[in-house]
Amino acid sequence: MREILSEASRLIRNRHFALAVLIMLIAFSGYAACDWVLMYDWDVAYRSSSLQQTLGGIYFGGAMLVVPLCAALPAGLAQVEELQTNFIDYRIIRSSMPRYEVTKLASAFLASGAAIALACVSCTYLEHSRHPVQSP
Repeated sequence: MREILSEASRLIRNRHFALAVLIMLIAFSGYAACDWVLMYDWDVAYRSSSLQQTLGGIYFGGAMLVVPLCAALPAGLAQVEELQTNFIDYRIIRSSMPRYEVTKLASAFLASGAAIALACVSCTYLEHSRHPVQSP
């Protein structure tokens, strides 16, 4: 368990994790970008809420198309670097091959989930700060 958490923290501190969060944040915000300009001409009763702006990017924007890319980006590029530098041999010598695979898969799962969740929470916070809750 300690190996999985250390590997996941290594993936989260990687620059590819920040790139995955940025791509996902842009995909979430792309749906609501046109409404940011036009929304202030509408009456308060017809303005969409921050939840509606965030969920619109998930279901109607490009976020669902970008999720597999953002899920594979942090761990996939780190794996390629390990293979190119032959660091994988030293890691397998220290532990068995099945243990190495389980550690890699679990840490990739945690890092990709954290990237997507961080982008979703950030987008929701940004939308809420731009469009506070109002009672018509």
